[in-house]
Amino acid sequence: MNRSIAAAALALILTAACAVRLGGPEPVEMMVSAGVAEEGADAGALATQLAAADTRVALLSAPMDSAWFGAVAAGAGMELSGPGPAGTTRLAFLTRGLELLGDTTIALEVASGGQVFLHDAIYRLDERRLVDLIYARVLPGVGVREAVRAMLNYIATDVGDDAGLVVALAAPSEAAADSAATLMLAYLENARECDGDGMEGPPAIGGLRLFYGPGARIRCVGASEEAGPPASLVNARVIVGG
Repeated sequence: MNRSIAAAALALILTAACAVRLGGPEPVEMMVSAGVAEEGADAGALATQLAAADTRVALLSAPMDSAWFGAVAAGAGMELSGPGPAGTTRLAFLTRGLELLGDTTIALEVASGGQVFLHDAIYRLDERRLVDLIYARVLPGVGVREAVRAMLNYIATDVGDDAGLVVALAAPSEAAADSAATLMLAYLENARECDGDGMEGPPAIGGLRLFYGPGARIRCVGASEEAGPPASLVNARVIVGG
């Protein structure tokens, strides 16, 4: 093959490759918020807080009943998954513009004793992309490292590798959350490490961490924390795809 023919062939290959990339879905940017609300938190105020944060996906923990979670969702114009029981509190997801394909709340047994509670839901963002949300709660007295191992084993066996993954992890203390993050960071990225000015200074929520990944499917472009009331939130602006 002479040089001109080879060059023409290479041009055709590159053009085809570009056409494939350009023909795919555009990246989607959205705000993801993980939060903890205290008992008695005002549902309307929380809906307003989520709207002010431009939240499209919220992972929430609160010791409240289903009616309260429903009121938050309705006030924010979002769809509700859950709530599911997690010890003395409940876990739920609120989303806007995502199609819920399935959800569950389970308690995973921890090798050293006790349980870690998870609420898990899979969503369709568009015809080609899926997003899996998990909120995990580790109770006081449960070994954090063993709880994280149980959770990672669950992710490895029950979460498909074709989905972007967002995980909120609530631990009994900041130290326990840091210990959990050490293990989690081998698999997922921490929103606290995302390149955003809002994360500077003391953390607003000591025991709550927000993770995302894999990087080929979902990445963070900015993050912040805000203390309650009505809820303490970790906010991460993520891009799915692209």
